[in-house]
Amino acid sequence: MGRPGHVHRRWSAGSSSSGSPEFFLGEERVTLGAASRSRIAAPTHEAKVFLTTQISDEAKHTVFWNGFYREVFGIEAGSLGEMIDKQRYVVNDDWETLFNGILHECAEDLRKDPSDFPKLVRGVTVYMIVIEGMLALSAARFMIKSMRERDGSRASPRGSRR
Repeated sequence: MGRPGHVHRRWSAGSSSSGSPEFFLGEERVTLGAASRSRIAAPTHEAKVFLTTQISDEAKHTVFWNGFYREVFGIEAGSLGEMIDKQRYVVNDDWETLFNGILHECAEDLRKDPSDFPKLVRGVTVYMIVIEGMLALSAARFMIKSMRERDGSRASPRGSRR
């Protein structure tokens, strides 16, 4: 999937320990887990449409990470599901609690009663503030910094032009 004139810089599979497996798995969890259930559980039509755009973005991010792992880390997998399964070794109990426990609970509560404003606030706080605003942003910054330090330049996921 390379472009002519570009040299792909591959890091070892071990370098994926810089936080990206959790990031990749988080995108997939939000796409197929809580967000896809909660999109029908919004109090207004506008909110339902907005949540649908969020799910679409999360799905695009999941596809991006699949390509990133193939191109940058050189990891082979027969399918997206297989690639995700290969990354699950990094998930700890706290990750499981947040993504498969708390986030799931928020989505289920909203699915049961989309008009429950305090539960909507909790769901938005968990998803937008904790997961997206704190964890994802911090992980992205850490990964970019780590790649730059390894490469000695302003590395991008596709490598650098030589």
